[in-house]
Amino acid sequence: MKLLRAIIGLGAIAGVISTANAISVDLSGFVHGHILQPGDTPGVTITATNTGGGPDLAVVFDTTLTGTRDDDLEGPSWAGGNLPTSTTIGNAIIVQENSNGIGDGVADLPDDEAGGGAIEFKFDMAIDSFGFDLVDIDANEFVFSFFDDGGLVGAKNTANFIADNGAVFGNNTINRIAPVSFTESFDRVVISLSGSGAVANVNYTKRVPDGGSTLLLLGGVLILAFSFKRRSVKA
Repeated sequence: MKLLRAIIGLGAIAGVISTANAISVDLSGFVHGHILQPGDTPGVTITATNTGGGPDLAVVFDTTLTGTRDDDLEGPSWAGGNLPTSTTIGNAIIVQENSNGIGDGVADLPDDEAGGGAIEFKFDMAIDSFGFDLVDIDANEFVFSFFDDGGLVGAKNTANFIADNGAVFGNNTINRIAPVSFTESFDRVVISLSGSGAVANVNYTKRVPDGGSTLLLLGGVLILAFSFKRRSVKA
């Protein structure tokens, strides 16, 4: 019985280690209008495809500013959603609508593409979950698709997020979406937008259990088993 309890304890430790794999995509160091490039966000490459006629650029939009090209992306006095209307969102990711001043790597007039597009997250490793905030998204404007090695793992849309997260969509709204996961891992997420909007506070977890946790657990079990065997022999 003591051996069983010890093994269960090791399993709990492995679970804590796996939880520690949670990673946030940090956009805080980028200025308003920064054009995201490979290497900007370690572990994941963020790109955009524009279907509304603008450039194919994923751009950082500082939602704490006022007097921008799009007041629907400005807080913290938000119009609604499933988060408190005073929530500070910080930097978000948009599909850039115009090409003003983009030659130096910083768009002069950051603005989300009203004609829609897609924001893609390509991870360097398999991941188990993907959480995020949605800013200024109208209902029926998006589909989230999750892929593993090119194959579709699953998809989520407006109805899913309303049912699962109590999301309330519309102009100048903010909604926090709990991490999405499937029975399979995935390495790419594509957010297809039919209109304007932004994504912020992206977080994800690596594929679990990872090798380190598994080896630790197995090693601990073997050590415990050997220890209990020695005690039994001495007795």
